[in-house]
Amino acid sequence: MSSSSSCIFTHTTLSASAKQDAGAYRMALERMGASAEDVLFIDDNEAPARGAESCGIHAVLHRDNATTIAAIERFLAS
Repeated sequence: MSSSSSCIFTHTTLSASAKQDAGAYRMALERMGASAEDVLFIDDNEAPARGAESCGIHAVLHRDNATTIAAIERFLAS
């Protein structure tokens, strides 16, 4: 994220089957008015994380809080 970007935290819910469909991520980006490179997706399941990555969204596979928090901090600092 560029330093001139504002941080907006939002929650978009996708069904389990939609989480593997690239179209669902593109629709979520459109609804949020966001660019893929400005979004961080966190999930504890690998398939949805890979689905998000297929659309250019940064994805974190959550395994533990410390690792996920570090990934969030790196994303926000970039």
